[in-house]
Amino acid sequence: MTRRRFARGDARRRVLRAATRLFSRQGFAATSMGKIAAKAQASPSSIYWHFRGGKHDILLAVLDEAAETFAGRTVELVREAANPADKLEALFREAQRQMESTPDALRLLLQMSLERADDSPEVRDRIQEIFGRYRDAIAEQLTAAVPDRAGPRAQGAAALLLATLQGIFLQWQLDPDSVELDSMFDQLRTSALSLALS
Repeated sequence: MTRRRFARGDARRRVLRAATRLFSRQGFAATSMGKIAAKAQASPSSIYWHFRGGKHDILLAVLDEAAETFAGRTVELVREAANPADKLEALFREAQRQMESTPDALRLLLQMSLERADDSPEVRDRIQEIFGRYRDAIAEQLTAAVPDRAGPRAQGAAALLLATLQGIFLQWQLDPDSVELDSMFDQLRTSALSLALS
């Protein structure tokens, strides 16, 4: 295979995209640096130049990118919305957009939560940060919608909503012919405020 030369930023992005896809499809342990290099069309030595710690550093970089892309973007969009109903709508719209446009990255987060979190405190911390930012953003919006439900109840409801989003994604990945995202999100919108009120 002919390897092409890329600008530094482009090479790094290609490695992260390749690693995200491979880690999410094969798992961390089954993905070699050679497979990442082949998928990214880069030499292993150039990958080590960008990621001196090898595969582990690549995984941490992928998780950092996911934190900014998913949690950071979601928090930003939700905070920009004008009122509590619009904030919840922004949350659900962005969650659905992420599921449809970046399934490999979301699959990776869930898979690494199970595969690597016990083996690597750094990975566990990154994943906890991502999910924590999501939970905090959801709890903030639930508190804005129902101020007398602030504190632990809002955090509990936020954890339940995040688990529901993860469950929707998992069901859609396992059975895309039977699970229709638009319908699932319509049902979630309908039940979200009743959950906050209970």
